[in-house]
Amino acid sequence: MPRKARTVPWIDIRGDNFYVAWYEPKERRTKRESLQTNDAQVATRRFADWLNRGERRTSGTAEVTCDKVLDCYLKEHSEKKCADHARNKFATVQLKRHFGALKPTEIDVPVCRAYVDLRQGDGVTISTIRRELATLAAAFKHAVMWKHMTLDMVPVLEMPQNQYVRLVGYWTKPELDRIRAAAQELADEKGGVYLRLPIFVDLAYYTASRRAAIETLTRGQVNLATGRINLAKDGERKTKKRRPIVPIVPEIRPLLEKALNATNSDFVLGSGGDNWRLFQDALTRAGLTGHAHMLRHSRATHLLQDGVDPYHVAALLGDSLSTVLRVYGHHCPDFLGTVLTQRKTGA
Repeated sequence: MPRKARTVPWIDIRGDNFYVAWYEPKERRTKRESLQTNDAQVATRRFADWLNRGERRTSGTAEVTCDKVLDCYLKEHSEKKCADHARNKFATVQLKRHFGALKPTEIDVPVCRAYVDLRQGDGVTISTIRRELATLAAAFKHAVMWKHMTLDMVPVLEMPQNQYVRLVGYWTKPELDRIRAAAQELADEKGGVYLRLPIFVDLAYYTASRRAAIETLTRGQVNLATGRINLAKDGERKTKKRRPIVPIVPEIRPLLEKALNATNSDFVLGSGGDNWRLFQDALTRAGLTGHAHMLRHSRATHLLQDGVDPYHVAALLGDSLSTVLRVYGHHCPDFLGTVLTQRKTGA
């Protein structure tokens, strides 16, 4: 004879942690919500509080929409604790176009797929769409933590799969020499802000850094005595775009010394200004296309083509080894074969 389903919530134990458990008749399954403790007395108190809030939970969250969830996430979390608030704000604008008036419980797989189709129709890449949906998932998690909605209201979001591995662009070493020559010609001819262009090119290339990190590089981040550049500023919010400590290689030491002696500014490049337009002018003169971030790609590619261990390339980039192998691994196909051959021969 089947056991009768429980009609009231109860405390459940999973591993060392305590949960509130209850049976959901409509879904015909048991649901759980963590009490976030492994102490029995604390769990009992939180369970009692959970029961006392029950009426407010079910009535106060009935009219929650994705609009409200996203607005609360931006105001209560992203604006105060996220290093990249601007990106979250942009993602929210796009998410509201499709999910805004919907209640969280109305979101399902077809709705997610319709959003993917909508954004692809706008010419947006899969990786950007995944990041936007991740923002929505983070907003739901935040709403549960702040008790704007309950855990059972959180939908399962289907993330689109990356269809292929994007091969990043890079310049060959002769092409890079053409860019250096063009940057120096512009500096000699036009002067002014173009004077910082040659050092920008070599700093961005040899440190494999992102453009913003070089443009905002300060004196305090450069230590000529130890031969190190700390790309992360003190007190700066950490993001997934990690800024490691990189070596001052011989190719850039004279440039750094000259730059630091040539200006009284706290910024190594003199102003901390945007170099996007200047670099595009250098590319045009060199007869090439691309963007400044390809200097980072080019450095990683050249190191791997020269036989440098991918682990060391990852350390320079501030990326994980798996990311380096995924993005640049096709440039070092002999690396794994060399390792396995040495292991087999005992070399």
